[in-house]
Amino acid sequence: MFNDQFSWPEGEKIVYLRPPKEEYNGKLHSFYSPDLFPELEPLKVNWKGIRDEVREFERKNGVLSKH
Repeated sequence: MFNDQFSWPEGEKIVYLRPPKEEYNGKLHSFYSPDLFPELEPLKVNWKGIRDEVREFERKNGVLSKH
């Protein structure tokens, strides 16, 4: 179903939308195989530690802005 290599479709543009209007009407698939993004492996492996670090920071310094 997925290729080993990602190829950006010709004429496709990157569009950044902020909530609450989150929609995408382009040609790209909604989801891609995680195998296409091996550089994200450290986040996958360490997400609980990252979460705990943010929680500890917020405990000491206040909640991070959601904006």
